[in-house]
Amino acid sequence: MKTILIADDDYANRILPGLLLDKQKYQLFETDNGQSVLEILELNSIDFLLLDISLPNISGIDICKKIKSHPSHRQTIVIAYTAHSMEWEIEKILAAGFDAVLIKPITKEQLLKALKTKKDSGTNYQHR
Repeated sequence: MKTILIADDDYANRILPGLLLDKQKYQLFETDNGQSVLEILELNSIDFLLLDISLPNISGIDICKKIKSHPSHRQTIVIAYTAHSMEWEIEKILAAGFDAVLIKPITKEQLLKALKTKKDSGTNYQHR
């Protein structure tokens, strides 16, 4: 069973992926702030992280950089889960180390495609 951590300060954005996914295939964790993302990662093996860019306490970009620099979290696939959709914003997000970008609002098909992202595949899924 794959594990997904959904980090977003908006309740609706946290529950939507869970409503779209088959709960028999995924174990879901959720949080509303950046500090707890790091705490959850320390206690659990997370396959995918859907990470909002504009979180309270610590930005999604700063969290991504911390994750990518930590040896035990390098295999976590970090997907920006964001409303930031301008080309320059997406470039900045990808440059920070995100493996893919998922633009809100999302559909089930877009979410499933993003969850097929492979580590260091050279292709970054982007939904617009």
